[in-house]
Amino acid sequence: MITTGAVLAIAPLVAVVVSVHWGFLPLLLLPLYLLWATASLALALEQRGLTDGLTGLANRAGLARQVSSVVAEGVGRGSVALCLMDLDRSKEVNDTLGHTVGTSCCRRSPVASKGRVGTPTWSPVSGVTR
Repeated sequence: MITTGAVLAIAPLVAVVVSVHWGFLPLLLLPLYLLWATASLALALEQRGLTDGLTGLANRAGLARQVSSVVAEGVGRGSVALCLMDLDRSKEVNDTLGHTVGTSCCRRSPVASKGRVGTPTWSPVSGVTR
């Protein structure tokens, strides 16, 4: 959203530069690159704030955002379901097989249960159904 506003703010500058002389257009490459880099960093930081760093699955903030979105989309269209999974004995898996296997189990569990949930729009990232 901010990036779109920034690009729109730069548009008149591009128009002025082009109207003066095409040769000045390369001078805008650095500001445009910095705008792109800033937007990429902001997107990465937002994504990091919505996911667990170890598993890559949605954290509470990410889950809350997805649930709000799904509920808003589902109003008037039918029912919405949320499936929360609690993996038992994850400490035992980590202690006996290692954290790599434990993390892999956390990442694969929602995907493995996809067929059991029975909805075509099961989201393996966070366990939210649409």
